[in-house]
Amino acid sequence: MKDIVIIDHEPLTVRKKEAWHIEELRQAGLNVCFWDVSGYIHPGMSIADTLCEDFVVSLSSYNMVEERLALMDISKTIFIVEIPEDWHNRTFFRLLSSCHCYTIRIELYASIYMDRSSIRGWRKLKAAPLALYKIKLRNLWEGIRFRTYRKRHKIKGYDMQISSHNVPATDVLINHPDWENYKKVWACPSDPLLSEPYVVFLDEYYPLHPDLKFLTHERVGDVQKYRQSLIAFFDAYERLHAVKVVIAAHPKADYATDTFGDRPIIKYRTTVLIRYSKGVLLHNSAAIAYAVMFDRPIAFITNNEYRKAKTQVYFQRKMADNFGCPIWNIDRQAWEIIELKKIVPALREHYIYNNLTAPGIENRRTVDILMETFSSL
Repeated sequence: MKDIVIIDHEPLTVRKKEAWHIEELRQAGLNVCFWDVSGYIHPGMSIADTLCEDFVVSLSSYNMVEERLALMDISKTIFIVEIPEDWHNRTFFRLLSSCHCYTIRIELYASIYMDRSSIRGWRKLKAAPLALYKIKLRNLWEGIRFRTYRKRHKIKGYDMQISSHNVPATDVLINHPDWENYKKVWACPSDPLLSEPYVVFLDEYYPLHPDLKFLTHERVGDVQKYRQSLIAFFDAYERLHAVKVVIAAHPKADYATDTFGDRPIIKYRTTVLIRYSKGVLLHNSAAIAYAVMFDRPIAFITNNEYRKAKTQVYFQRKMADNFGCPIWNIDRQAWEIIELKKIVPALREHYIYNNLTAPGIENRRTVDILMETFSSL
């Protein structure tokens, strides 16, 4: 069996370790190493709850990556690469190609993909703000440059694509990590984390999420105004509906206990929280997958500060449209009319079987599929 090297543009966290199935692969006898190249790809990046493990190697420069590759037996190694394919990282992909590395892309974010057909015609033009078109034009230009560079230097693409996203480009279908978490919680019920009725707010760590700084580079809202708006709405929602609002903290978040007033802020327990909830409030979170799987009613909310992040606004519109739901601006609309809505069964099933799992593998473990795949290489 070949060694496995995971090269990631972010540090190893609890969520990353789980998504990559590192513990399970190591227990199965595979030699798995995690290369944290965040210091090279995103200088200055810092993520809460970064793990320190003996299999983690931090490489903060191109030369360090190059030197590490030179010491390895490339022919006996599979490289799982989680690096943005863009102009900024062109020399990194050239290095992997020139060293003849066998590279695999395992898609970790298929839960956020929405059908492109969900917004059509004039509605698509209306939904996409001018700021987003500027970003798209910039990305288009950089994409052309990257593809030209790739062709000129004969940089090969990934040798294999693995994903839960059921599209033609996928070579091997797996279950999304959220699907496997859902199956575990469904099969082994636990006690609710709270005794009183509650709804869950899926936190995005806005506007402090590192992706907004290191990947999208867009304007964001004021953190205090954003949170004050949410707190006022949550206060009213609790009075109107006789439920508690609980914050499902984003895995990268680092909050004080009173960030959202006196509400519980619970991290790494989103699956259980949603299972026993009365419903889910959200902006544009990948954790909507759990609301879909547990068939919980949802409500998309926004406010004036969140709407300053135009890319977030656009993708929130796509997600809400995909599930046939309105978006409520809590700074402009009467709170009394904001209501949770169940997802139509046909949309729910379509999302599950196109983003989270596929017919025939629903009850298989992803780690077993990966082991079979790696063994065949």
